[in-house]
Amino acid sequence: MPYQLLLRNHTEHVLSELFARGKCLNFQEAPFAVGAADGLPDGYRLEFIEAGGALQLRNTGAAFVKLGDSVVSAGETHDIQHGAILVLGEKELRFYRLHGRPGVSWSANAVGLLAIFGVALSLIIEVAAFSGLGHYLRHSSGIQSQKESQELSARVDAVRKRLQSKELAQTVAADQVSAAYLEALREELERRVAFLRRNGEELTSAERREHLDNLARMEEFLTRFSENPSVTPAMPDVQIDGPVRNLIEEK
Repeated sequence: MPYQLLLRNHTEHVLSELFARGKCLNFQEAPFAVGAADGLPDGYRLEFIEAGGALQLRNTGAAFVKLGDSVVSAGETHDIQHGAILVLGEKELRFYRLHGRPGVSWSANAVGLLAIFGVALSLIIEVAAFSGLGHYLRHSSGIQSQKESQELSARVDAVRKRLQSKELAQTVAADQVSAAYLEALREELERRVAFLRRNGEELTSAERREHLDNLARMEEFLTRFSENPSVTPAMPDVQIDGPVRNLIEEK
């Protein structure tokens, strides 16, 4: 029985990776193995073997593999089902069992030929109809939603990169209040990322634009914060010469 593995980046934290293409690996029968030569991260190697009519995963690498809610440590074996998702660090591997398709029998009589002609004619009409909808699809809500999701992901990555930059951390290191404020911004960004990950598909276009505007304001604030990281005003110099002189003169 043939099997298929789809290797792609793990999409838990990055929205744009939802639309990225993966690497497809095909195998005609078990047993078979995949490793670094097939695109897996260093330290990962997996074998797929048949045992009693079922397929099992054997972790022959040095790192553990997450299979659903289970963890398969190095040297362990675990049953694997069609559609299972394996998490290997920054990569994920999707497992599929391919079933053979039954052959199509063609009728040589007039009714069979007429049916084939009718199906072909229907397909031609459908293709002609859909070709006229290209302009509408480019402006449809589905396409716009994908563009906004990608823009949100890119903006989140840009803000996170600035918040985690070493230059900014060194700038605020001398001011505890500024450092605490920067840490609060990091936590706020992660809360927004978690919310988008849970509810991103349900947001309206207006809500996505609102999140984009908030992230833009956060970037603008970080630019001003980089130029002047102190959030507390400098203490004024104490002027004591004049009061002391007046006190001496009075006495």
